[in-house]
Amino acid sequence: PYTPLSRSAPLDEGDIPATIARGVIESVVAEPLPGATMRELVDSMSRISAEAFRAASHTLVSHDLSDRLGEIRHETLVIVGSHDNETPPEYSEALIAGMRSARLCVIDGAGHLSSREAPAAFTAAVRDFLGK
Repeated sequence: PYTPLSRSAPLDEGDIPATIARGVIESVVAEPLPGATMRELVDSMSRISAEAFRAASHTLVSHDLSDRLGEIRHETLVIVGSHDNETPPEYSEALIAGMRSARLCVIDGAGHLSSREAPAAFTAAVRDFLGK
């Protein structure tokens, strides 16, 4: 399985984001995505440079601003998939605990790409949060 740090290892061996995109995406979703959605995400990831992908992968595990969450002054909606292994619901619970005014929405059955895995549920959560 891919982890943020192991994802960049193939780049050290000469691969590019385009060649690892499908595997990375498949590792973060709860269920297989429709073909058109997968193609769009693979295409998007294929446009990322190896250097940018490597930097992002390392930043995911090394950049921690949790001590500054209390500085967020606006009401915040945190959305997470119930099967998100990248940033599990427990991480989201810790985020909202550190904020002044935050709401958590867990999208049942979704992984890390909840907006693409469950677009109707994601949109409904955002619309509800915005009062629309």
